[in-house]
Amino acid sequence: MPASRRHDFRLGNMRLGGFLRRQPTREAGSGADAEKMRRFKMLPSAMRKARESAPYLTTIVVTVQDDFDGLRATLERVLQHTGSPHELLIIDDGSTDARIWPLLESLREQHHHITCVGHKKPGGFALSANVGFDFAPGDVVLLQCGALIGPHWLEQLAATAYSRTDVGTVSALSSLTGLLKIAIDGATPERVAQVSARLRPVIPTACGPCVFIPRKALLKVGGFDGELMAAADALADFSLRGVLRELVNLADDATLVGSFPGSDASHGKVAGSAVMRRAPELGERWKAWTRSAALEPINSALKRDWSQPPGRLRMLHVTLPSGGGVRYHLEDLAAALEGEIEMFILETGVSNWVLYRVERGMWVPLRRWQFDAAWQYFLPLAVVRKNLLTKLIAELSAQAVHFQHLIGTGPDALAGVAALGVPVFASLHDYYTLCPTIQLLDDQKQFCAGKCTESPTDCELRGGWFRGGGPQLKDAFVHTHRESMRRALAQCKTVFTPSAHTADFIGNLMPGVPIEVVEYGRDLVRDNLATPPELGLPMRMVFFSDLGVAKGIEVVRTLLQLDRQRRQCLEIHLFGGRSRNLDDVIALGGKYHGPYQRDELALKLRAVRPSFSLIPSIWPETFCFTLGESWAFGLPVFCSDTGPLHDRVTQHGGGWLLDPQDPEAWYDQMLQVMESPGAWQARHEEALRAPSRPVADMAEQVLRAYRAVLKPV
Repeated sequence: MPASRRHDFRLGNMRLGGFLRRQPTREAGSGADAEKMRRFKMLPSAMRKARESAPYLTTIVVTVQDDFDGLRATLERVLQHTGSPHELLIIDDGSTDARIWPLLESLREQHHHITCVGHKKPGGFALSANVGFDFAPGDVVLLQCGALIGPHWLEQLAATAYSRTDVGTVSALSSLTGLLKIAIDGATPERVAQVSARLRPVIPTACGPCVFIPRKALLKVGGFDGELMAAADALADFSLRGVLRELVNLADDATLVGSFPGSDASHGKVAGSAVMRRAPELGERWKAWTRSAALEPINSALKRDWSQPPGRLRMLHVTLPSGGGVRYHLEDLAAALEGEIEMFILETGVSNWVLYRVERGMWVPLRRWQFDAAWQYFLPLAVVRKNLLTKLIAELSAQAVHFQHLIGTGPDALAGVAALGVPVFASLHDYYTLCPTIQLLDDQKQFCAGKCTESPTDCELRGGWFRGGGPQLKDAFVHTHRESMRRALAQCKTVFTPSAHTADFIGNLMPGVPIEVVEYGRDLVRDNLATPPELGLPMRMVFFSDLGVAKGIEVVRTLLQLDRQRRQCLEIHLFGGRSRNLDDVIALGGKYHGPYQRDELALKLRAVRPSFSLIPSIWPETFCFTLGESWAFGLPVFCSDTGPLHDRVTQHGGGWLLDPQDPEAWYDQMLQVMESPGAWQARHEEALRAPSRPVADMAEQVLRAYRAVLKPV
């Protein structure tokens, strides 16, 4: 016998001790319940402590016993279709085929993420699985020797496992045998993933050649019963104990696993006599599930869509948690591109990240991570965040990453992705890449145009994103920040901005960045709800936004002060989130209606019956959705004469351009309009005629940029 296999269990050069022993739990219950709820002690592993810092790794466990050809076929597919980082643990369960161990040794030498374990004598499926459970730092996949997986199989299983919080197991569909068998001849893993509705039905127990078990389920349920030799029995018993702990077993209707000819197909069975004696009702549960025809949707979809060409681009979009324009833009873009792109979205908050998958226009949460230390804009991205982003790109098999914002990540993240050889895109929705102030407002709330103004006080940052202080910005860290952003953005394939003004402005301050103008699209419904002003009645106008200083809340306050001193003819209605200056505006007569969702805005404005809209931004916004919405409602706009607002109103009319630093000029213009009804009518008609770019048009331009670099999977 080779020296490398002289121990009963060999993990690298480490001995793992003897066979597992069953340990009854002390949990409540008696009789049959206590028997079902028993817990099993796992092997203490010296490798565990060294790998506790990698809880995000998924461990794939493959057990072989003399099936050399099936093992080689499975490992070829795993290496081909599984992104790194992950771990692959291969257990030789007492094989007598002399070809197997040399194959494992060769693979281990070639691939750093492969570990091999040799059993001197066969121990059975449950014992091998328990070795894998003890070895793994995180989630575990039990993959049958001879199983043939397809592209993106692992991230699809993980998506199902994290689609709800009470998942005990996830079983893949099978092309060969078992109750999760796909009945359509010629079905492939690629086709199933493409047409699946991802209904993820609940099944009585785990079964089949590929089962995903989250770490939290292992901690709650324990390991496998070492006395159950058959794989189907061990899986069924574990699943039933999980059900007693209020966990569910799901089928992943997007993942199909084939089988190498001649390999053992026993995993597809529900359970053998050993488990049936413990849970005689299990057979009836599976019969009832079969009668429910839970797999009919995927079988029907395979028949219906067989002629549709497979393949979509697969992308990860990284964005900040926000309910404003960035979120709305990404929602529209994701929904419009869903037929062309399989899109995942990573929200990078200050203390937590959330991964979503776009399904039928909805953002379905897949996984969440909480970090011990908050993100700091002036520090390099923490290693744990870098590693997690790298892992996600690999697990998702993302062909490209599009950074919609760099708050929560920073230039290190963008440059790190580019260093992996993954194409990177970025969008600039504001001026954060130029300065952490985001809107380039100095300590006096004056727009600095990217050139630090002379004053002794440093600029203020928005508290929600920037916590715990930081370095001096003005004439100091801002230059370090901007240069690191410029170097990172220069590595992008394309950097999108929503207006020519923004492209020119940022391009002048950041030479070498590949900027392309992609004007935002919105599918706005024209709904003329504007009411003509009447002489002698108050001028009703609406101000809807986040109501902060940058959006011009101080301009509104000054207008109400002037009106109180002079004519008392303004009636200003405010919609949006509260700000620290809002109470002053309300005290001066402003009518606050609270926050709003964009799909309910028309209904709220109709109740007010406004004649005008206010956009008094004190910084040159990169686009301004509010202008397009105002025009769609037929509302002429009193508007700041800055940036893209100037360009759009100059081109299409629909409003009056005014200096946000001169509120008195605004008030005088309002009085002139009130005394000249024809002026309102002309601007009203221009507003109704102003064009709005369809979302599909915007999405097509973005897709062309993607396809110039990428190819469908």
